[in-house]
Amino acid sequence: MLKKLSSFIFNKDWKKMLIFSVLIVLFASVVYGALLNVGFLSDDWGYVILARDTTVFESLNFFINPDYLGAGGGNFRPLASIATVVLWKPFLNQPIFLHLIAIFLHSVVALLVGLLTMKLLKNKASFYIASLIFLVLPLNIETIAWLCAAWNGLFALIFLLLFLIVYLSHEKFNFLKYSLLTVLFFTSILFKEYALLLPVIILIFDLFRRKKINLTMIGYLLILDVIYFTWRSAVIGDLGGYGNHLTFNLLDLLKYIEMPLAYILSFHSLVPSLLSMSFSVLLIIAIVYSIYKIVKKEKKALLPIALFVILIYIGNALGWNIFNFANDHIAHNRVLYFSNVFFVLLLSYLMSRVSVKNRNYFVIIYVILAVVIAQYQMIPWQIAGKTTDKILSEVSIEKIDIPTDELKIINLPNNYQGAFIFRNGIDQAVTFSREETYNGKVITKEYQDQINQKVLIERVIKKKK
Repeated sequence: MLKKLSSFIFNKDWKKMLIFSVLIVLFASVVYGALLNVGFLSDDWGYVILARDTTVFESLNFFINPDYLGAGGGNFRPLASIATVVLWKPFLNQPIFLHLIAIFLHSVVALLVGLLTMKLLKNKASFYIASLIFLVLPLNIETIAWLCAAWNGLFALIFLLLFLIVYLSHEKFNFLKYSLLTVLFFTSILFKEYALLLPVIILIFDLFRRKKINLTMIGYLLILDVIYFTWRSAVIGDLGGYGNHLTFNLLDLLKYIEMPLAYILSFHSLVPSLLSMSFSVLLIIAIVYSIYKIVKKEKKALLPIALFVILIYIGNALGWNIFNFANDHIAHNRVLYFSNVFFVLLLSYLMSRVSVKNRNYFVIIYVILAVVIAQYQMIPWQIAGKTTDKILSEVSIEKIDIPTDELKIINLPNNYQGAFIFRNGIDQAVTFSREETYNGKVITKEYQDQINQKVLIERVIKKKK
């Protein structure tokens, strides 16, 4: 043990990787620094109320009961709810720190993607390439910018990537290793459901490495999936999730087949067309050129490429009919966060098979263009943050005219209440209670309680002349 530790400490490659890791975190803070002033938006209000009104001890209850405010009645993500209570509670009126945490977590994910790529491709340079490419990938913006969207996915992917790295680092698995993988599996899946896909991912990784398929591991993971679904169903009453996931039609299926086009076509309408076109053309040329060079040398190399493309589809399987790559507002691109890992693996594999000179040119130009695109794709989030601030600063002193009466809201509370109004509208903000049904159970939401009972309402009935 001491020998392994000393070899790690004095290993020059690991020293370089550690220095690079620090630089990645700093670089991420610069690239995504514009998000620090965005504040709470839209569904964030539910997580804030959850953190405000729940103690850490009470949050443990989410292992056996649904979290209606944060994860929602249709999801079972107890660790995401607990992490929200623990980490959000100190910063309920200072979301800048939560954005810093989200940027840091994304940096960690990027570094783990690099480490996974290095393990899978057995190429040290791919650690740096994959980490950089994933860090600035344009389709990651929503995951980093929107706090409630980021929270569960970031943590889930960290532990899932650790699972895959541990798996690739060992040939044989004893009781202790299985125990470690089990802990990583459940830690990941109780943040978000990505780990359900592990049996297929392990199968494809084994095919890529041309190793004997580990049927024992795949069978074990399927058992863990069954245990998770049994637990989930017992807590929330059914399989949960969005009901349309299991609704299939030909049109949706055709749209899903087009999904990888998102990597070259999906940009917010605010991104200048010349910039987005340059980025797309660069990717197309790099991919086509690399495939040509690879196949020219070895036609069998098409199989690994095909496997990575399949993984890109697999990564988005849980939200397969949510994302529309042609949407010029890039809504829901957070559902591609896991698929992005495999897109970066594909690019890294292609880059590992071409000359170092061409590879370096591609990475440098890619990173520069992606960073510039990121600045444009963060603008809508900044606008949304300013809109929330405007709600807070103006709606409390303005009169809202309604045909039959006059409504005035005074003493509007702090910033996350603006997120509630931004998401749900004024009508729900001034509703005393509303009933919603989850799995046959009627839940009464007291909105006035959820906004600290600080919203006072004056309704003056206009007299008809």
